[in-house]
Amino acid sequence: TGIGAIGAFLVGIFVLGELVTPMRTAAALLIASGLVLMQLSSNG
Repeated sequence: TGIGAIGAFLVGIFVLGELVTPMRTAAALLIASGLVLMQLSSNG
């Protein structure tokens, strides 16, 4: 799921010390934006 992908992204950064690249950050933001838009569209 999208939430799991964001969680894996954050665990990778904070727990495993993975690099934060602009591409990975953009991908995570797009996933989060998609989740918000899907939630908004399902409410009305």
